[in-house]
Amino acid sequence: MRRVMYIVLMLSFVIGMTACNDETSSSRALLSIGKPAKDNVIYFTHTDNRRKIDDIQTMFQNKKWKRNEVFSTVNKTPDLVLTIDEANTGLPRLYVTLFFHENGADAINLYGEHTTLNKEELNKLREKMSAYYPEMILALVS
Repeated sequence: MRRVMYIVLMLSFVIGMTACNDETSSSRALLSIGKPAKDNVIYFTHTDNRRKIDDIQTMFQNKKWKRNEVFSTVNKTPDLVLTIDEANTGLPRLYVTLFFHENGADAINLYGEHTTLNKEELNKLREKMSAYYPEMILALVS
C-alpha cells in the first residue's frame, strides 16, 4: 500500500511539473529588430511587448504585397530586418527586410514579395520602435 501511494504521489508530481512548464503554456511572440554591422552580420535586439508586436504586424499585413519582379537586392545590404517569431513554431509570423531610400523604403518579405513604404509609413514605424531602439532607428531613418 505504501508503494502504491508513493507511485501515485510521484506521478502526480511529474504531471504537475509538466503542466506548469513555461514552454508548454500559451505561445509567446518575440519581435526581433536587426541592423547590419560593418562586417555585414545582422545583430538583433528583441522585445516581447505585445502592443508593439501587434502594431508592426498590422502595419505590414495591411500592405499590398506583390511578387517581386522589379526590385533587386543584389549587392545591397538591408538597412533593417524585422521578424516576429512565435515560440515553438517553424516559420516566423513576419519576416521583412527593409531597404531605405529618399522616398521611404522598399520591403521584401520571407516569400520574396515586395512592397514599398512611403515617408509617412516609415515615420510611423520609427515612432513605434524609437522607445526601444532610439539610436538604431533614428540613425537609420533620419
